[in-house]
Amino acid sequence: MKTATWVKLHGYISMFFLPMALIYAVTGAFIIAGERGELKRTDIVIDAKSEVFENIETQKELVINELRKRGENLPAGEPRLWRKEFYWGRSSSINLSLKKAKQPGKAELQIRKPDLLFSTIILHRARGGRLFDYLGFAFAIAMIFFYVSGIFIFWKIKPKRFALSLTLVIGTIVTVAFFVLSL
Repeated sequence: MKTATWVKLHGYISMFFLPMALIYAVTGAFIIAGERGELKRTDIVIDAKSEVFENIETQKELVINELRKRGENLPAGEPRLWRKEFYWGRSSSINLSLKKAKQPGKAELQIRKPDLLFSTIILHRARGGRLFDYLGFAFAIAMIFFYVSGIFIFWKIKPKRFALSLTLVIGTIVTVAFFVLSL
């Protein structure tokens, strides 16, 4: 492949993934700084007969009625049982859980509403929607391509080969040292 073709591919793929790179870079910086965003939780104790917990559909009905009473929106998707507990929604958006309360005839409904930063960090950690995870995986593959194509393009400039090689060696030494010192 000609150098011009490598440059074009490198450029177009880079521009396509630039928004993704910015999201990962910004949320990664927030994670390193210890900032996670806010997750507003509302805990509600409601009346529920024990037979409600025998069927996911009856639990869904109970939750829908309670949310309508309170003027709350329904979470996206369909509810599911997760660790034997009713769960509805994605962790990157409005979600809720329902479980038996300690008092007989009661249930605990927990509604969680993440802010934008919290939601974005959840997506960064691949704990949100599957579509973003797929795009993130494609971005990871593209990152390998960026480095390989970047090295190939730069390597074509013969007077710069020594500087490129020296930079790679120094970068490797620093990375390995910091990795070992951080364990």
